Amino acid sequence: MTYSQIKKKAVRVLITVTSVLSLANPLTIPAHAASASNSLGISYESGASLSEIDRLLEVRLSIITDAKVTGVNVDNEVNSIDLQLKQLGAEFLTLQQVHQQFPETKANRELSHHGLTQTFAPRVAIPTSRNNTWISARTTVTVGGTRYNVQRLTVQPTATASNLSQSGSRTVAMSNNWRAGTGNMLNVVAGAVVGSLSNGLGLVLTANDAISAFISGVNASTEIRTPHIVYSWSSTTTAVFTFVRRDDQNDNHQWLSQVSSRTQTVVGFQFPIFNRRQSANGAVTLVPAVVQDSRTITSTPTGHNNVTDAVNNFIHGRSTQLRQVSSKRITGFESREVQNISLNPPTLMGHVN
Repeated sequence: MTYSQIKKKAVRVLITVTSVLSLANPLTIPAHAASASNSLGISYESGASLSEIDRLLEVRLSIITDAKVTGVNVDNEVNSIDLQLKQLGAEFLTLQQVHQQFPETKANRELSHHGLTQTFAPRVAIPTSRNNTWISARTTVTVGGTRYNVQRLTVQPTATASNLSQSGSRTVAMSNNWRAGTGNMLNVVAGAVVGSLSNGLGLVLTANDAISAFISGVNASTEIRTPHIVYSWSSTTTAVFTFVRRDDQNDNHQWLSQVSSRTQTVVGFQFPIFNRRQSANGAVTLVPAVVQDSRTITSTPTGHNNVTDAVNNFIHGRSTQLRQVSSKRITGFESREVQNISLNPPTLMGHVN
């Protein structure tokens, strides 16, 4: 529907706009970032630390990701972090609140400009899924003398049924013996939707390093006899939807200026081997053992969750910025593919389930 059609329709109905704001304490970015922004005429209001909220969310994601591999109950650890987030001014929203406060019409630049995002929000059935946790935090930014209200809606998975959480395993059969120094035990390469990744582009673990951590005396020429290698992996994504409006407007003027995501992946591997053990009389026996270990890689796109960029895009842009991790490709020994994880990062709140 074009704006002209919307305007004609609006004439035929009585539109009452109410402003109900649920404002958390204003938040700030670290001092070094604020000073850098001030040179551009950008300032952030004082209050709870936005960087501390980001740090806690990163720790929260790590705990959730690891738990999906280990199977350990981490409710107490997660609840402790959630309490700290609330103390910093973050607000935990129900799925119903998310759908009511953030309709997909907030991605429409024209509707947000005219304050009609709620007026023409589609009436949809609200799902009852509890697969994810939604966390809201606000900050106020001043650019060129104009104040802008920024609301970040962060979502993290809490259940394996969430489409922000993926896991699996694969057994790679080995037809021949191999030497510890001839290849990589693990290789992970991440890809971005648009642009590049600022960190977590890749991870490499050589077979020699993987084995020598468990067995002494291993070198590049050591022959390894194992029938197979079992790989398992778990990947979780944090998505951040950033809404911006002028501070003198109500939330009907919010525009979805930026969507960003970061992904943490834990990859484990295990395989059986035999150690040679020599007794005092010189006799050699084979002793069974299992090499088991894991590695974690967190991939973050360049400009992830950048409040300054979101405000500048609100002022000058016409389309939502996307800064997302799109894939993780895991390969094992002899470059055999373990899994090519297609993350399908969400671009709208309704894409999360």
